[in-house]
Amino acid sequence: MKKVYLIVIMILCATLTTSVYGFDNETTTLKNGDSETYEYSIRTAGGEIVSDDGELNDNRVEYSTGVRYGRIHADSTLYICKHGCDLTLTNTGQTITVESGDSVVIDQGVMSVE
Repeated sequence: MKKVYLIVIMILCATLTTSVYGFDNETTTLKNGDSETYEYSIRTAGGEIVSDDGELNDNRVEYSTGVRYGRIHADSTLYICKHGCDLTLTNTGQTITVESGDSVVIDQGVMSVE
């Protein structure tokens, strides 16, 4: 009987943790719906940059000035900033300002906020 209670408590804790994280995640996403790879730059006011894997890799370069350059591959999604930022597609020169929690989609080389 104690095992059943323990299992129920573990399930409730896991559910609560998932729910809290889901409401707390206000990170802006960038989704590439095209079959082409795009280069981008991100400028934030406070210099806070979010990496989708928590580390820099060969597709990203981060500078202390709050500017990050990167590459988004075809049919992929990245987390880009938590508190809003200016996002520029290097290939096209298009720049948009996004807020916390926005979802940006690249379709036929044009960014739009959904």
